[in-house]
Amino acid sequence: MPAADTAHFKISELVCKHCGQGAGYIQPALMAALERVRERYGKPMLVTSGYRCALHNAEIGGAKYSAHKEGKAADIADPQGELASLLTPETCAELGIWIEDPRATRGWVHITIRPAAQRVFWP
Repeated sequence: MPAADTAHFKISELVCKHCGQGAGYIQPALMAALERVRERYGKPMLVTSGYRCALHNAEIGGAKYSAHKEGKAADIADPQGELASLLTPETCAELGIWIEDPRATRGWVHITIRPAAQRVFWP
């Protein structure tokens, strides 16, 4: 079943910034997870990267097996570090998400619905 818009996010916010494609790859579980985070955060969240086609992922130096290419990850702007501060390991576990260690992603938060073995993720 394809993902659908939520109360705070539209599928169009998560399509590939390079080619505009990928709506069919975005996982419903990712949309639900983003909505849970948004509800907990209580403030608007700007998606800076959602689905990435293989070409776009390669051009920006994304991981070979990036969850973005599977529609399972989104990067959210976080210039003040507020969202990163909220998403403690305990909060991530409660919300059913993993984030890349915020010390490695200052200015943004990488949220995914699956852990990655190659990087440090919480929980």
